[in-house]
Amino acid sequence: MGKGKKSSGCGGSFWFFVISVGVASVGIITGTWQIMLIVAVVIAIIGVILFVLYLVVDSKRQKTLLNTPVSNLTPIQYEQYIASYVQKHGFKNVRATRASGDFGADVLCEDADGHRICIQCKHYNKPVGVKAVQEVIAAKEYYKCDRAWVCASNTYTPAACEMAAKTGVELYTVK
Repeated sequence: MGKGKKSSGCGGSFWFFVISVGVASVGIITGTWQIMLIVAVVIAIIGVILFVLYLVVDSKRQKTLLNTPVSNLTPIQYEQYIASYVQKHGFKNVRATRASGDFGADVLCEDADGHRICIQCKHYNKPVGVKAVQEVIAAKEYYKCDRAWVCASNTYTPAACEMAAKTGVELYTVK
């Protein structure tokens, strides 16, 4: 996405409308208004069809853009994505821990009430297991946090869900 203005796609349809009105006007002035009116209507219909096609293509492109940021990221980029995501959603003092030796937390932040949260990020092609929950439990103690989350780009195994439920770890899927 550049810094330029995003086109809405309406400009092309506007010009088809202007041309069709111009053709109809010429037809009225020259006395061949029936033929020119038909041409103007055809031009206007083409403009409407092109506008509808633009809307269909643009909506598919936007859905793809919304779904691709996570799927193409490396695990480190996914951690940065989660840090940006929580910051965008109102959490403060957001910081990513170092890539290795992070003691089980990839992102640290605070909610609006000042509760400290440690987040373990998992960007896997398979369901996330119990180990991620164990790691974030350790991180919660190490970083003296009030809450512990696991954010994953996939689902969780039943064992991970069971352990999370018993220990108060919150599991989120962020795709």
